[in-house]
Amino acid sequence: MQTVKVGNMSAKTGDKVSGYVQVKGTEIEIPVTIICGEKEGETVFISGGVHNAEYVGIQTGIEIANEISPSQLTGNLIILPLMNRTGFEHRTMSMVKI
Repeated sequence: MQTVKVGNMSAKTGDKVSGYVQVKGTEIEIPVTIICGEKEGETVFISGGVHNAEYVGIQTGIEIANEISPSQLTGNLIILPLMNRTGFEHRTMSMVKI
């Protein structure tokens, strides 16, 4: 059985786990979903919200996380739909320095 870890979160084969991980050295937490397929395989990483005004990427990450189940996957899927949380919350058009 395979285990995938992101920060303090982990998922095993057949699991779907959603939550938040803390950005090292800050109090900021960003949303994460880990989906481990029922069959082992490669790992795919999907990120959104790197540039905080890219709402389509954020929404797409959320929808993929909600719609995909472990039974549909061979391998693993790691989704971080909102990478630049501070920029998104401050509604700026560039990265916000921490």
